[in-house]
Amino acid sequence: MLVGATMPNAGTKNVHLHVERSWPAAAWVRTGREHHSIGPRLRQFFVRVGEESRAAALRAAVQQGPQGRTLVFANTLATAEAAEAELQGVRTCAAFHNGVGPEERREHLAAFQQGELPVLVCTGLASRGIDFTDVAHVVQYEMAANAVEYIHRVGRTARAGRSGVATALYTDLSAPLVDALRSASERGDPIDALFSRRRLFRKKFNKAREYELGQRASQAGRQS
Repeated sequence: MLVGATMPNAGTKNVHLHVERSWPAAAWVRTGREHHSIGPRLRQFFVRVGEESRAAALRAAVQQGPQGRTLVFANTLATAEAAEAELQGVRTCAAFHNGVGPEERREHLAAFQQGELPVLVCTGLASRGIDFTDVAHVVQYEMAANAVEYIHRVGRTARAGRSGVATALYTDLSAPLVDALRSASERGDPIDALFSRRRLFRKKFNKAREYELGQRASQAGRQS
């Protein structure tokens, strides 16, 4: 038996196709669409930023958002470290990513789960597979790279009948994904349906992401 919250059926991570090829006689059982849609108790906010305003927007989101437990997501180890540095003096925080040793990660996670640590800065390492309890706010310092990663991240809050808030900082180049997410949420469509958006959309978004990363690298080189 293979169980998954989402089952990609397009692109390079086409789990659906791999399963069909490996076990052609497998029977597929799907839950209701509500399990792949944004929950009614989750409030979403999308904040358009530029690279020069991202840090200030992060600090504002953490300061002005719910003051319960807060998860801050970044896409890479380097940007997670940058986010953690920006939050020094704003709220007490610690890191949960591969740049931190396993024992220290366990300590940080335990402190967060017990309410002793208000903010945990993480990469995708914390977006699935961990049973977070009572997270009030999920902040995406960087927008998720795809719709499924987005739903896994925001799914850390508004769980078990509780309310939650998700704030995503995004640049102009991530706008196509944000627009698609907004439309799906407003219609109540399953978020994982965005897997099957036509190839042109995926190519456009991937090209935009590559350009954005190149711009960041160039900016970092000028500052060093």
